[in-house]
This record gives sequence, C-alpha cells and structure tokens, in this order.
Amino acid sequence: MIEGIPDIDSPNFCPELWQRMFVLQLNNEFYVKPCCYASPSDQNQVLVHNGDKIFETYNQHPSVQQIRENNKQGLLDSGCEVCVHSEKLSGSSGRTRAIDQIKSTRSGMRAVKLSTHVDLNLGSLCNLACAICDPHSSTSWVPVYKKMYGAGKIGTIKYKPANRPVIDDPAWFENIQTLQLQGGEVFLQSAYTDYFRNIKRYRNLNGIEVRIFTNGTVLPDPELFELLSECRLVSLFFSIDDIEGRFEYQRHGGIWSDVVKNLQWFRDNCTSKFTLGFHPTYSLLNVYYLKELYEFCSTEFPSFQRSYGPYHIGTGPCSTHALPSAIRQKILDKHQGIPELSFLNSAITNDDRYDSTEFRDYINKYDTAINNSYAATHSEFWKILTN
Repeated sequence: MIEGIPDIDSPNFCPELWQRMFVLQLNNEFYVKPCCYASPSDQNQVLVHNGDKIFETYNQHPSVQQIRENNKQGLLDSGCEVCVHSEKLSGSSGRTRAIDQIKSTRSGMRAVKLSTHVDLNLGSLCNLACAICDPHSSTSWVPVYKKMYGAGKIGTIKYKPANRPVIDDPAWFENIQTLQLQGGEVFLQSAYTDYFRNIKRYRNLNGIEVRIFTNGTVLPDPELFELLSECRLVSLFFSIDDIEGRFEYQRHGGIWSDVVKNLQWFRDNCTSKFTLGFHPTYSLLNVYYLKELYEFCSTEFPSFQRSYGPYHIGTGPCSTHALPSAIRQKILDKHQGIPELSFLNSAITNDDRYDSTEFRDYINKYDTAINNSYAATHSEFWKILTN
C-alpha cells in the first residue's frame, strides 16, 4: 500500500492520481498523465523520451508529486475538469467509479498501489473515420478533417510508422495489474505485440487483466492473440454503435458484413479467459436506433455483455445530454419496455431551448467529406430532429 494517501472519504480524494497512468505514444515520445479522463496540461502531463524509463520518470516528476500532495489537502488538479463536470451532471465519474471499485474489494485501501492500472495508447493508426472521433485518435480522420475544416487546422498531428521506440520498462511491468488498450485501432498496431512480448520476458502474464476497445473490423495477429490468451482475463469490447447502413455511415470505412464475420470469429475462438462485449457510444447519431442495435446484439450474440457510454457527456455537437421535450419523448417512447435502455430516461434531460444548428452543420460537413448522407441513412430520426 502507498503510504500517506488520504482516507477514501476525504474531500475530492481520487485514487487514480496514485494507482493509474495514461501513456500515449506520439511517434518517438511518450506523454504520460494521471488517467485517460484527465485533460493534459503542463502540470499533469510528463514527457518521456525513453521507453525503458516511463515508470520512474513519471512517478518521480515534481509536478506529479505536487498534484498528489494537493489531493491530500482535498484539492483536484485543473485537468480533472472532465470528472468534475460529469459528477455535476450525473453524480458519477471515473473518480467515483474508482472509489466504488476500492470499496468493493476485500482489501479496500490496501489495494491502492503505485501505477498498477494503465491506460495504454500506442498510436492513432486506424482504418476508420468514425463520426464521433477526430484526427487525434485516427489516422483515417486526417483527410476527412481536411475536407471539413481545411488543412491548416490539422497542426502537427501525424503518425509516423517508422522508428517508433518500443516500451521495455521492467520496473513498470512489475507493478501492472490492469491494462486498458486504446487506439487508434489496437489490432492494427504491431507495437502491442512487442509490448506484451517484453512483459513476458520479466513476469508471468497470468497476473495481468486486460481491457481492449476495438472497432471490430480487424482480427488480432496470431502472436498477440496467443499472448493475450496467457493473461488472467481479457475483456474485449467492440465499439459498435449501430447496424448495417447506419453503422457504415457512423463508422466510415467499415463494412458491416465483415464486422459480423469478425464477431463470429471472436465468439468461436476466444477461450473462457476472454469476456466479450459491446460498448456502444450513444449520441445524436444513433440514440433513436438503440433498439435495433439491442435486438441485433441480444439475438445474434446473446452471450456478449453490453454497456453504454455517452458521447462527450454534456458537450460536443453530437451530445444527447439535453434535447427538446418532444424529441426526447419520441426517443423514450421508442425504447419503452426495454429495461436495458431505461438509462435514457435520466441520460437525456429536457431543454426546449436546444438548437440543432451545430449538429446539422457538423453533419453537413461530414456528409460532404465522406460522400454519404445522414438524412438518407437515418431518415426517420432526421425528420424528427429537423421538423
């Protein structure tokens, strides 16, 4: 256990400031911050150049130690605004879920150890340009973004496939209990195979739990799949928000029939060490059609778990956090009688001042960039939204 951290009920206590790390590789450098929710800043983000010194460099950095000291006094870093905002809207956040997880374990606070939970993102290489994404998280989004907003706004975002350093940090590997792999698309990137291969040189993979978010369009290479099979537990979540033509619109570059075949492959080839699930992100793009997605998932893949997450809760042009009462009611009416989707009652609040101009402007730009039509592929909800 870490000495000197606050009691679990202390004001604003966040165990993630100690037990978690978010590591993002941008070509030949690594950017490390407290967790995937934290907004990067000069105070909470540490730049690391060596793939063998990530753990030591981050945990010994003066700004990281200061953020932890501040939290002992009941203070949160300015980068914690996402969780603060989420708690105001829904009462829940990454911080509160981390606390609940600690309370649910028999060891309680004794379970809090340094940098045991890792969010790992080894690059933005991706084959899709999803409507809820951006060029920071997908290389395929760069040409779409240029068509929507012009080349000047891309800035320095560029994925370089060559000469990317490999992580080989035994001090860090020793501590890891949980790994959450993000992208880009994880199964497109050989760096994840290198990463697990290096961990295995120093310890047994059976002591690690892994969570992976994948778009379902790519199968893992055989070596990575074998390495994952040696881990204690692997939770595979498929980021699929809709079906058929609506899927192909929302996840531009994806082919629905190929995704279904891949889902069948995972179902047939994953051992009992794997937990398979769907993790849809609900937004204005798909919120009216969650019933159809639910029916597909529960009929074709009934053993897969399902959990739903919001698009940029309360922010962004595609957010469903607040909608006019008439539109909100039509969404709720369509999903009435499906207990799994009853969360929409509290997830969508009434706001008759809502103006869909920002969303429609975004959709018009996206339609042009991908040569597709939201109004055509989502005609029923488009009429509801625009009438």
